[in-house]
Amino acid sequence: MVNIKINEKDYQVPQGTTILDACKQAGIEIPTL
Repeated sequence: MVNIKINEKDYQVPQGTTILDACKQAGIEIPTL
C-alpha cells in the first residue's frame, strides 16, 4: 500500500494505482475526455 494525500486528506492505495484511479476510489471526480 502507498500513502497519498489528495486535497489535504490521506489515503492508502495499492502500489501501481494511478492518481486518477485513486481519486475515483476516494469519490473525487476529475473531468476527463
